[in-house]
Amino acid sequence: MKIINDEPIYEDKELELLANKFKKYWKEDINSKIGKKFFFIINKHREEIEKFRLELGLGPKYLESKKQVLEWIDQEVKKIKNSQKGIKSIETIIPYSSYGLELKKERKRSDPNYNKDRKTKRTVFNSLLENKIKEFAAKIGLDNSWYIQFYAYLSFGKADMLTLTNCGINVLKKLNSYPNKLPFEGKIILELSPNTRLKDIEFIWGKQVKPLLKSLPGFINIPPNKKVKRI
Repeated sequence: MKIINDEPIYEDKELELLANKFKKYWKEDINSKIGKKFFFIINKHREEIEKFRLELGLGPKYLESKKQVLEWIDQEVKKIKNSQKGIKSIETIIPYSSYGLELKKERKRSDPNYNKDRKTKRTVFNSLLENKIKEFAAKIGLDNSWYIQFYAYLSFGKADMLTLTNCGINVLKKLNSYPNKLPFEGKIILELSPNTRLKDIEFIWGKQVKPLLKSLPGFINIPPNKKVKRI
């Protein structure tokens, strides 16, 4: 499988309009609705979170600046032994296909998902820290799509949901081609997070998904009033 960055499908003006539309969406919808879910879990597990912060070496008081975060990281990096290695995660992919209203499980494949080079103590520390935070988030039932927000909360005691980079949906374009590089088949894949809503899908459908569908091999557009003769 080859992963590439696709060519942009929008003109600069379209991108600007889309960005402005999303800014309003994030501010009025994501920050209020998703933020409410985020802090529901935080408030529910506050005591556990405070204990977890102490385990990380953050101390009882929240940090006040990025400088203090870097100082804490430097302090923790010194504790890393030369023999320690980073953690790798395993990504399990389970494809489903639709048969009417029934979802049928087809197969299961686990691929090792290696992070970047782990030769230095700092990269080992970052790997171990990410692993600890994500495992703890899963334990208390927090969506790991909000990892950056949770990391910020652990550090500073506050989190701005406006820093979310998407609405819980990853849009992927899958192309099949022969060695001559001419694609003969393609699909658009939507990856949904645990808290993705129908409203989120509807919001991105017209401006983001439809243009990608039109770019796929085999896309057919018949004008509404066009008559087609059946053979």
